[in-house]
Amino acid sequence: MILTNRHIFINPQHERQANNKIQSSARTSVAGRSKGRSIFLVVAALIFVFNVGGQGRFKMKIDHQEIQREGNTSTTSNSNRDDAEKSADLPELDRKIQPELKKEVNKAPLKIHLKLEKIDPILVDEDTNSEKISELEFYTTIHNSEFPAEKAGEWIYRPDARANSPSKEHLHCLDQERQGNCHDPDAWKNSNDTAKLSRYNSMAAKAISNSPGILSGDDPWMWQSKLPQYRVLLFKDRNLYAKQVGEALHNRKIYLVGDSLTRQWSQSMRCELIHVLGMSPEDASEKVRYLQVHNGVEDIRDKAFDQTEERDVVVFNIGHHVGFKIGSNWTALYRKKLEKVLTFSFGNIADSNKFFRTTSVRHYIRGAGDWDTESSKAGRVEPSMREKWSKFGGSRPEQPIQNLIAFEVFLQNNSTRRFHILDTSPMMLARGDSTFDGCHFCLPGPLEYWSRMLYHRLYYSDT
Repeated sequence: MILTNRHIFINPQHERQANNKIQSSARTSVAGRSKGRSIFLVVAALIFVFNVGGQGRFKMKIDHQEIQREGNTSTTSNSNRDDAEKSADLPELDRKIQPELKKEVNKAPLKIHLKLEKIDPILVDEDTNSEKISELEFYTTIHNSEFPAEKAGEWIYRPDARANSPSKEHLHCLDQERQGNCHDPDAWKNSNDTAKLSRYNSMAAKAISNSPGILSGDDPWMWQSKLPQYRVLLFKDRNLYAKQVGEALHNRKIYLVGDSLTRQWSQSMRCELIHVLGMSPEDASEKVRYLQVHNGVEDIRDKAFDQTEERDVVVFNIGHHVGFKIGSNWTALYRKKLEKVLTFSFGNIADSNKFFRTTSVRHYIRGAGDWDTESSKAGRVEPSMREKWSKFGGSRPEQPIQNLIAFEVFLQNNSTRRFHILDTSPMMLARGDSTFDGCHFCLPGPLEYWSRMLYHRLYYSDT
């Protein structure tokens, strides 16, 4: 039995050992056993009973510890299993993700959930007798799953959290991004920006769909995940959030390298630093640096990273400009461009602070046109956790292929450098309702959780 940061796992082999102990103890009832031994027998007996049953699920509390049991049989159909999961009172990710990632669907381990909320959970159990999962396997499993967003976490409806909604000044700051204002239908009237006019025309033609919260600039959906790779720094309490972000960013600059979606992100991050943390616009611009890159590291200007420090952070992405746009053999070319990143010098930035951000799906409906066709359809009227990659991509579907290539390049054991993965793609798959034009995202909206995912990584790496 192994205690990890989040779970105690008892593997099937250990269950059999426990069963033998139960049978032995039944024959030799000895008085005066310790309280600890008695509790063990209670737990072991429950394991035995449900193990014999072949399939079962129980939930009980012992000394404030919550014990949950999952079981499957090889004869259970997928539809029946889905129905059972829907009615169960266990967290959905615990019901679905762990068995698949452990490749032991029919041998789901007993999990004793301890309330260790101050300890950040880890991905796999530390039992040396159990098969461990590499990062490459982990991310590949998520992206190859039927419903990637559901595997990674969930968007929860939290209108009660609107106390943290952006102020008018915050909204005005976000509106400086040319591709992001979805809350003001008249934004195009006072601008010569073609992006704003194009959105207006698309909305008038009902070619783009958005949810009510996105259209009002007050998105009520919050992301959460039980998997540390997809967890975000929570924004439940403004003061606590500001304190944690301040600690995460202390003594470091953030270099965001990529295309126009990265530009959107940089504006979102700066505006939050100004209007939530109280930074001056000058300090926020010094803290967050945007470097425009469309095709690869060859686009990065000379000496861009000459003044970097070890604690600084770089988040790199190329994707939308290096898919079908560069030719039918784009997959091979994309791989080569990513391989060049492995040997590129990012100055003094430590390898532990280098991230590759995955590329989000373009929310053009598959088969209904694209940005350069006479007509197209994009978006959704609400978030959907059960979206599939095959639903989107317009006439140039590049996901999940692009990101799977990136995982192979950056996470193979023989890589020159191991980049961390900031996998924002699954969460965004579910948010077609937040699309600005089929490719970019509305501000404010779920793109803010890219920052919160990064902050979570930085905050817990320091603490």
